Amino acid sequence: MKVVAATLLSACLFPLCAYGVDASVPSTTDGGPSVVDSRLPAGRGQSDVNLIAFVGRRIEARYVERMPKKNEIILDAEYFLRYEVLQVVFGTYSKKRITFSSYVHIGTPAFLQHKYGLIYVSEHDGRLVQQKYLFQPVYPTADGRWAGCGDPYGDMPGHDVKPEPITFKPPVVFDIRDMPEFVIERRFPSPMFRRKEGSVVCEMGNYPEDLFRVMKDGYLKARGVFSSPRR
Repeated sequence: MKVVAATLLSACLFPLCAYGVDASVPSTTDGGPSVVDSRLPAGRGQSDVNLIAFVGRRIEARYVERMPKKNEIILDAEYFLRYEVLQVVFGTYSKKRITFSSYVHIGTPAFLQHKYGLIYVSEHDGRLVQQKYLFQPVYPTADGRWAGCGDPYGDMPGHDVKPEPITFKPPVVFDIRDMPEFVIERRFPSPMFRRKEGSVVCEMGNYPEDLFRVMKDGYLKARGVFSSPRR
């Protein structure tokens, strides 16, 4: 049996995967299982970036049953996704709907928890695949735009994007009645959130252009999507 060695981003856990840190998988011994490698699509360089970033509304999310071949181990769950494209933030895409695949190693995918999101997909083997784990929930705003809630980059140094006051419509509200006080203070700090009768109301956030800019210079650059063109 052919010996298979795989260095996977697919086996990483967030946030290591988000920064493009590889997890090395040892080579299999003869007779052992091979590994299905769901690696992230690579970038093509600044002049031809393999990426579409868009705000979308989830229409369909379907788990894909995959039967492993003999002596094969599948590391990631696969989902088929269909979204309505509401705003293209980066790249070129003219259709109203988009379909793509997503691979998840562990945990509940963010796209199943949120109806709307800023999503990043790249072409891989002739189809679109979500950049692994890169999904940011967004909500409609009073001025007809979309925005993320809170400070998604509070723990990331090296950027100048800060939350700004935003009026969400309808209001973005989180139930905190069963949360310990220290968890509330950490997850919903003032002035980004306002307390109101057992809940918190989101008062600040960022529009998709700023969310994308930090992702571009951070996670996506580390993954090689925005690397310099090869000479």
